[in-house]
Amino acid sequence: MFVAQCWLKPFLFSRHLAPELGHAVRACDLGEKISLVSCAILMSGLLLAVPASAEDALGTDAASPAASPAASPAASPAASPAASPAASPAGGIAATPPTSPKVVVVEAFNANLLNLLRNSDSLDQKGRSAALKPSLRKSFDLDFMAQKVLGRGWKKLTPEQREVWRESFAGLMTENYAGRFVGWSEQSFTTVEESEAGHGTVLVRTKLHVPGDEDVALDYRLRETPEGWRVIDVFLNGTVSELALRRAEYSGVLKRDGFDALIVAVDGKREELAAAAP
Repeated sequence: MFVAQCWLKPFLFSRHLAPELGHAVRACDLGEKISLVSCAILMSGLLLAVPASAEDALGTDAASPAASPAASPAASPAASPAASPAASPAGGIAATPPTSPKVVVVEAFNANLLNLLRNSDSLDQKGRSAALKPSLRKSFDLDFMAQKVLGRGWKKLTPEQREVWRESFAGLMTENYAGRFVGWSEQSFTTVEESEAGHGTVLVRTKLHVPGDEDVALDYRLRETPEGWRVIDVFLNGTVSELALRRAEYSGVLKRDGFDALIVAVDGKREELAAAAP
C-alpha cells in the first residue's frame, strides 16, 4: 500500500546543505516574514540565478521569487487556477478547462506516474525504471538540471565527463521516481494553479490524493526550451527543492573528492534505491 508520508520522507533526503545555500536557509528561519513555499523557491532560484555558463542564464541577479509580490500566488495576478480543486475521479487527473503548455507537460507526467502506480505490482524496479524513463526524459530538462547540480564544478569537466555525468544523473532521477511510486490504491492528481516563479520560469502546483492518507503537494518549476516547456525542479509539499538538495549532496563530492568519486557515489545511490524498492 502506498503511504504518502513514508514515501515523502526519503524521497529527496540530504544530510547537509551546501554552503552557498546558507543565506537561503537563514531566510527560512524568518517564518513570520517568508512562507516555507517561498523559501523553497528562493533556494531553487539562487541556483538558477548563478549560471554555470552564459548560455543557460535564467537571470543576472540573485533575487528570488520570494523577494517580490509575483512570487506569491495569492498576491500576484499571474497566478491563475489551472484546475478545479474538487476531487477527481479515482486514478485520474481532475477535469480542467483549456490549459497552458506548461500545465500540459506537468499533467502528462503525472498521468504517467499514475500509470506507474497502477502497474507497479506487476513490475520490478528495473521494469518500473524502463517504463518511466521515456516520460521523465520528455518532461524534464535533465541536462540542465545535471549542470546546475554541479554548479561551478560543471565548467571544470571535460566533454566526456559531462556526458558521463548527464547519463548518471538521469539514471539517478529515474531510479528515484521508479522506487517511490509503488503500490496502487486509487490515487489521483489535481492541478491546482500556475504562477510565475522568477527568472523566466513558471510554477505549476499539483496535489497527489491518496485515499486514507494525507495529500502530497508536488509543485513543478518549468522553463521554456527550444523543445518546449520542461521541468527543472520539483518541490515536495512546497518546501523541498530537488535541485537545491541534489546540489547540496553532490557538488561537494565533486569539489572534495573528484569526478570519479562523484560517479561512484551516484551509482551507489542508484543501487541503494534499487535494492530498497519493493
